[in-house]
Amino acid sequence: MWDLKLPPKIKVFAWRFFIDRLPTRDQLLKRGVALVSCPNCVLCGSSLESSSHLFFNCQEVKAVWNHVFFWLGIPEEINVEDLFCFEVIQDKVKCSKRRITINFVWVATIWSLWLMRNAMIFRGEVFSFDVVCTNIVFLSWRWLYCGYTKFKPNYYEWFKLPLSDNRIP
Repeated sequence: MWDLKLPPKIKVFAWRFFIDRLPTRDQLLKRGVALVSCPNCVLCGSSLESSSHLFFNCQEVKAVWNHVFFWLGIPEEINVEDLFCFEVIQDKVKCSKRRITINFVWVATIWSLWLMRNAMIFRGEVFSFDVVCTNIVFLSWRWLYCGYTKFKPNYYEWFKLPLSDNRIP
């Protein structure tokens, strides 16, 4: 993950995600933050908001991961549940170029979900599947485009065929 050419803010976010130190509602309650009026997930409202629930187990989020999985057209050796685990991707995707691309999309997915969660909490927005998925496509394209000089598809090409071998850095 540290080798990915991501903005520093995103690397710090991913690092905090991996060590379970994002300020999710369960973490805030553990630390005695009294501002949390309801500990439930802001996306579905049915379970305690934890990192694992917010990014992988929430029904709204599962739909996003399914969409990402089908958009990428990931080969049969990996399933959508494998996509939840960053380490499994590193083990199962043997082609380093595809693995790099999937890593960028993975980070863009958790970042986009975090942005939507915060927009709902702090700006009163309503969950939008389309906004989350559009952010994932755009952010992963932009990060790859800015970080790798050999990666130069236009946005439309990226949107249509993200794992095309001739576009991967």
